[in-house]
Amino acid sequence: MSEKPLPADIQKFIILCIHSVPHLEALLLLHNDSQQEWDAHEISQRLYTRHDTAGEVLSDLFETGFLAVRKRNVRFYRYSPSSRELGEMVERLEDVYASNLIAVTELIHARGKVKAQQFADAFRLWKD
Repeated sequence: MSEKPLPADIQKFIILCIHSVPHLEALLLLHNDSQQEWDAHEISQRLYTRHDTAGEVLSDLFETGFLAVRKRNVRFYRYSPSSRELGEMVERLEDVYASNLIAVTELIHARGKVKAQQFADAFRLWKD
């Protein structure tokens, strides 16, 4: 079974908002249990990553507008998209990821190359 090409708007969303596979996995984990609050320790255990990496991922997702944070001695994060549109894109991304896992992960890994090419293309257009 071959995978379908990723929709253009999902590709753009991934390039702009999803920094790494752990970012995607954490986002989908919190999305799927949106009433649960998570700290970096819990996320690190669920994603099999280092505590500091999980903390950075959660902080990035908060800054991007995917999560709400509650501070006590430790920061607790909960899925709470800053707009209806952002929430809808996460829903669509989850569906696309379920059916096109390889294409999504390849795009995330190639993200830096894509951004560099977009910058080069923009510079070339500006120069002309």
